[in-house]
Amino acid sequence: MVMPQGVLFHGGREGDIRKKMIETDCVECVIALVGNLFYGAGVSACILFLNNNKPIAHRGKICMIDATGIYTAQRAKNVMTEADTDQVFSLWQKYENVIDKCAVVDLETIRSKDYTLSVNTYIEKTPAPPIDPKKVRAEFFAALKEVHESEEALMKLLKEGGYIDG
Repeated sequence: MVMPQGVLFHGGREGDIRKKMIETDCVECVIALVGNLFYGAGVSACILFLNNNKPIAHRGKICMIDATGIYTAQRAKNVMTEADTDQVFSLWQKYENVIDKCAVVDLETIRSKDYTLSVNTYIEKTPAPPIDPKKVRAEFFAALKEVHESEEALMKLLKEGGYIDG
């Protein structure tokens, strides 16, 4: 099923349906897609692969794939080339965790997250490189000094132009 991504986390009736699908273990894979992929729909979509006969190795688990970075940008819209779809298909077929791209999540973990299927809830991200606090502090004070100097220059111009009293 191709759906808007909201079905992965909305509550209410959508949440009840999602919970039932998860509890019956028919969701095999969730793929989050980039926005502006379909004509007339700029919203981000997702694909839910449902299977009542999941392979034994996939039972009790759902493969979550973040394909929001797997696309080819074109002038008016984004597209998924054959190479892009092959990459996503390969992630699904391997059915294993891949940092920044894929997570295989057991149903107990999904239950603990209130039945959300939002892929970014589960996919491990590459940690951000450490930032030296001294460097951040120095950059902050340099930017603050520049703001004060710009403000003084603006006030001088406004006074010289007669726009404010000074």
